[in-house]
Amino acid sequence: MTDSHLPTFSVTAMMRESLDVVQRFLDYYRALGAETIFVYFDGSIDSLGGLDLTRTELIECDDAFWHATSGGRPQTLDAALWATHARSARLHNSDWLFVTDADEFLTGGSIRAMLARVPGEIEALRIRNVEAVWGPGDDIARPFASTHFRKPVPKKLFSLLARPLYGKAAPFFHRGLVGHSEGKHFLRRGAAFTEIQSHDSFRDGRRLGRWAHDVVPEAEGMVVLHFDAVGFERWREKWRRRFSREMPSDQMSPKRAAQLPRIEAAVSAGDAEAMRLFREFYGLSPWQKTALNLIGGLERHRNVFPSGRDPVA
Repeated sequence: MTDSHLPTFSVTAMMRESLDVVQRFLDYYRALGAETIFVYFDGSIDSLGGLDLTRTELIECDDAFWHATSGGRPQTLDAALWATHARSARLHNSDWLFVTDADEFLTGGSIRAMLARVPGEIEALRIRNVEAVWGPGDDIARPFASTHFRKPVPKKLFSLLARPLYGKAAPFFHRGLVGHSEGKHFLRRGAAFTEIQSHDSFRDGRRLGRWAHDVVPEAEGMVVLHFDAVGFERWREKWRRRFSREMPSDQMSPKRAAQLPRIEAAVSAGDAEAMRLFREFYGLSPWQKTALNLIGGLERHRNVFPSGRDPVA
């Protein structure tokens, strides 16, 4: 099957990021073949001057947008995501829509070739995720410099190893990750849905998605690289918005919700304490790296980004 006959896909994401992070996201998904990238920018687009908008629809989430989309600004992050992704699902012209975030990058092969193998009855396809961390040899002071990625591990196994691996920080981990382990998903055009969440779409409360690696052999090596902490400054600002209730989330997991007061206390105590916690959450010692490798909880990804966007060695 030639490329012109392969299924197409578009991308949807809501974000409030710096110009360099937004441009990196656009460069990446354009290189993967995205037909249209919908960026819902939760801030003034004046801060994005010079952004390359090739194959991109940039939407400023101002009061006028929210009034037209949902009758007013949603009170939670989750409601805002649902509204923006639903709009993209109505407007895109591709065969599939990939629902993701600004800090998530799908890798592991040709997306369009993989989508060509999806059985016709499957309406949504979930891709597993891994979590970016700074291991030995990575520069923790440099954003996006992670080459080590933690994988979710079975709950029972992690419960035995959590304390030896992460000490006092262990209660904030779930299946070996600080962030989510639910993956991200593609939604087939025309699929009937009643809600689009970050990790899957639903119809009348029923999850639509199937794990891609269970149904498509070509998806076995595909993974979403989740840079839960792009860098220290961005991590601190992301959580400031959460504990200030500037954009609260009503669907945080218990472990994630428990992080909020701990991070707030660390940030309030100053940069030194905030950085110490940041290293506990996202830094790996040689011993931790060895232990995670032994239980199959770590993988490496190097040179993820296109040249000119801080490729990592």
